[in-house]
Amino acid sequence: YAREAIQGRFPAGERAIASDPAYAYMYAFNVIEGRFPEGEATIASDPTNAFYYAKNVIQGEWPEGEKAIATKPAFSYEYAKNIIQGRWPEGEKAIATDPNNAYLYAKNVIQGRWPEGEKTLAKDPGYAVRYAHMIINGRFPEAEPAIATSAETSYEYARYVLHGRFPAGEEAIADHPRYAREYKEYIDILRSQLEVKEDTNMDNRDELFQRTANAQRGTPEKIMVGLQHKMGGGVYSVIIEHVGDITHRISEYFSQLQGQQENVKEKVTRGLRYLNHPYGFEKEMQQNMRNNYNFYVEEKGMTKSFNEWTNEIKEGCKRYAEAHKKIPVWNEPQLWAREAAIAIGLWDFDTARLYLEKLKKITDLSREQYVEAVGQMTLTEAPIKDIKTYGMDKPVDAPFSSKHKPNQLKPSMPELDIKMLGNPNYWKVIKKKFEKTPFNINLVFANLNLPSLMKTGEMSTGIGKDFSQTFYSLLSNYSGRISPK
Repeated sequence: YAREAIQGRFPAGERAIASDPAYAYMYAFNVIEGRFPEGEATIASDPTNAFYYAKNVIQGEWPEGEKAIATKPAFSYEYAKNIIQGRWPEGEKAIATDPNNAYLYAKNVIQGRWPEGEKTLAKDPGYAVRYAHMIINGRFPEAEPAIATSAETSYEYARYVLHGRFPAGEEAIADHPRYAREYKEYIDILRSQLEVKEDTNMDNRDELFQRTANAQRGTPEKIMVGLQHKMGGGVYSVIIEHVGDITHRISEYFSQLQGQQENVKEKVTRGLRYLNHPYGFEKEMQQNMRNNYNFYVEEKGMTKSFNEWTNEIKEGCKRYAEAHKKIPVWNEPQLWAREAAIAIGLWDFDTARLYLEKLKKITDLSREQYVEAVGQMTLTEAPIKDIKTYGMDKPVDAPFSSKHKPNQLKPSMPELDIKMLGNPNYWKVIKKKFEKTPFNINLVFANLNLPSLMKTGEMSTGIGKDFSQTFYSLLSNYSGRISPK
């Protein structure tokens, strides 16, 4: 009544409103748009409303509500991270009971090991592997019995944490066809690599190349994962992963994998497809960042300004470039791969295009020519570019200093084509949803030719299976990370 009829305060009803924590919070947030002292005692008794009252109304610490907030793991973590912006001992007991929030608290608040949460983490195979890989950066013995119960986590623990066999998990792995095959392939590679090292008559190329591959999987990979989590989805999140991975793929276990021509070609091709897309990579990246920022503010309660948030991302990108700069390279293809990643980190997209085009010419060669090209030892110490800011000195919403001139975007899909589906309201909902994501829906509609995608059958009640699968495939090509949901 206060919100919809009066559209303002309703003194006669405030006593009743103040008796219910949810209504008291909503009255403060939606009607008063500020604190509601008469309802604060009630609000403070409820964890959910106490947290949101502190976050959205007070917009800061609220001691009166902390006792209730501290009873819930998720609210305790969010209160520590976003409101206190540091450790919050009062909520740690609750946080330590939940593996998801214990991991996030260690990663984002403590930024290191958190012994109080490890008992809970050790019982959850998935979070135990993440904690070992991202926080401990080594074995997590207390968690190994739980990890060993799952084929997936046993394989991940062996490959990304132990970098070798995990005997305790091999029984679970053996019962899973996919992980049994991948585990065997991984162990065979390790065994072959060991034999190479033991043969003193062999050239040390494999050992040096593996040093390059391992270097990319260390700090550069961790910084990349952190950047993806911080900035959200979009074209830049995709490209820092795939371009950054090329030095690893081209060098890993070289005698056995021979430079992984198909894998490298796929990553180079994907990188160029994103960078050279007619819509404009730089333009779409800017839109992604603006949309992601709005999402974090509206849905996650982030309080940082856009400039503060983007400056943190820029610093992360510079660290990404710095980390790739330290990767040793031994021939020109490795050098081009490394320089492409450095350029991506510095937002120097023209340079990235240049090096990826060089790599594309190599991947288009025959297998014998490719292996010869990427297997050379022509550089004893490859030159390293000085770290510069390139496009980073410009605001994110400003045009990039790119020589690449994208074509004009085609007009969005005509309304007539939408009506051909027989259910235009469905498309209005879909379009509205995608407009809220870091993804340009007009680009999808501009490239859709609905009549050619439609199959025979009843379409009046919604889109058919064939069309929906095609539409999802198209979205995946552009975004790289849209889930089936």
